Amino acid sequence: MKVAINALSAKVGGGWTYITNLLPELCALDNDISYIVIIDEDPERVAQLREIGGDRALVVELPLSRYRLSSSLYEQFMIWKLAKLQRPDILLCPAGIAPFIFPGKIVVLLRNMNHLKTDIKWNWSQVVRLGLLKYVVKFSAHRADHVVYVSRASSIQYGVEMKIPESKSRVVYHGISELFSTSKSGFTVSKSWVGKPYILSVSSIYRYKNFHTLINAYGQLVARGGMQHDLVIAGKNLDEPYYQELLADIERLDLSNRIHLLGEIPYTQISQLYQDSALFVFPSYLESFGHPLLEAMQAGVAILAADIEVSREIAADAAEYFEPMDSNVLAVAIDRLLKDEVRRKQLVLKGKQRVGYFSWTKTAREMGEIFNELAPLVECDRGVR
Repeated sequence: MKVAINALSAKVGGGWTYITNLLPELCALDNDISYIVIIDEDPERVAQLREIGGDRALVVELPLSRYRLSSSLYEQFMIWKLAKLQRPDILLCPAGIAPFIFPGKIVVLLRNMNHLKTDIKWNWSQVVRLGLLKYVVKFSAHRADHVVYVSRASSIQYGVEMKIPESKSRVVYHGISELFSTSKSGFTVSKSWVGKPYILSVSSIYRYKNFHTLINAYGQLVARGGMQHDLVIAGKNLDEPYYQELLADIERLDLSNRIHLLGEIPYTQISQLYQDSALFVFPSYLESFGHPLLEAMQAGVAILAADIEVSREIAADAAEYFEPMDSNVLAVAIDRLLKDEVRRKQLVLKGKQRVGYFSWTKTAREMGEIFNELAPLVECDRGVR
């Protein structure tokens, strides 16, 4: 049986993390499934996929569309064309978007929820894009033969919002790389805070990641005096208007020398950034899973997270929680945890225990079960083709 994985729209942030960690585990399963990974012409990413996929994964490069507005239609056409040539039995869509035409079975992964949140201050282009995305994702979910969610919380919200049948739905948690439990990982970014303790937050920069609340809480702590820790935020800028607002907040608070926006850090290097931090703060109020929570638990750092359903599902009692929109409450919580070493050690211990529940091997095994469940339908399709 052949399973194609569409990596064209899952090449940054969590999407790329998902594919690069899942693929080698899928290829290690004892079954007769081979994989076709569809990626654009990016030599570095192509080489990485070929290395981790080995003999069981064929990496197919597709040329990029020159026009962003037509990229989705272009992708649809190229997937259809590839299907005619390679004849995969199943298509896995990690970005949540299924092709309109595909001769085999489709598994859609729903892991981005920003198009479900209507009260975020998006600019007009984001409103249009997310509005269209919502309908495309809804079509994809109903078009798919199987829908995979990455948490129970997201399955409930998606199920209600998009009326997706439970009969074809399943929750499969993400795993966590062993990189985050090793000692040092070669972090090479120049650190202006070398020798200083720091508070860390990691996530791509979007408005709903709520970094402004964290920055304002940190500003309160500095203003009170005695704050010895810097604030470090690592993540790719994917929302330029919001990024500019964050820079303005930092300038207003006169904290350019205390708050460090690092941008995107290579996945193979970021574990040391976690390990050297005094406290990890995850202020996001919209998540389908919250992978940085696993990374922090695996790296052995205490967690303070926004009090949303999915964070409690993933981190359970291995984190403390705060009202996500209240910078005053967050400031108090940060101050309390930084002063309470015993509590931080308790959270680290609980995190080490909790993170053991998650692994990419388990994720791959459960995804393999889904593919096998579709196998009888694949055989029927082969008889028709």
